[in-house]
Amino acid sequence: MQSRLSLMILPIVLLLSGCATAMLPQGPDIYSFSVRPNAPTIVVARAVDERANKQRLGSIGATQYSMKADPVELVGKEAVAALYEQGFNARLGQISSDRPEAFSEEAQRLGAQGVLAIQVKAISLESFDILMDPPTTKATLHGTLYDSQGRSVETSEVTGLVQRRISMFAYEKASGELVGEAIHDAARNLTKPGALGTALTKLASDKTEENQ
Repeated sequence: MQSRLSLMILPIVLLLSGCATAMLPQGPDIYSFSVRPNAPTIVVARAVDERANKQRLGSIGATQYSMKADPVELVGKEAVAALYEQGFNARLGQISSDRPEAFSEEAQRLGAQGVLAIQVKAISLESFDILMDPPTTKATLHGTLYDSQGRSVETSEVTGLVQRRISMFAYEKASGELVGEAIHDAARNLTKPGALGTALTKLASDKTEENQ
């Protein structure tokens, strides 16, 4: 009974101590995606984290949250999954998003019609009270689509938004899941019409014409 009570009190003590670390999820299993014959291929370059403060995430009440894990891998996986949902073959590239001079070579190496470069601009989590105010989590991604020749085709900046309650007894895991959901939402927004969706469709139609 005493040990159970201690386990219940521990999260409250940690919350009141003023700091917590969000634990990011693994993200989608992109390596299980099957290759679609004749579908256009987009390479997702390794994202670049351009946040001014790469550790600070935000606060819930008086508790300051940090995120020590690098979100770059998760951003890349979510971008690949978002493209796959749109009917593309998508692969994580070996190049960084801040090396556009190498995009043409990478696209040709992988037989891709385009390269998606992503910069992580902001990730935040805010709530004045974990019980009364569902945390608001945002992730802002800046994406640029390049064609197979390495020419910039379209640029867009989008924000993913999630607002829901989390348990105070698993707050580090739950807060990390919120960040993951915001990144998931931002990646889907990036591939929609009005963002990069129209340019992606154009690349897909060019691929279809080549196959005819």
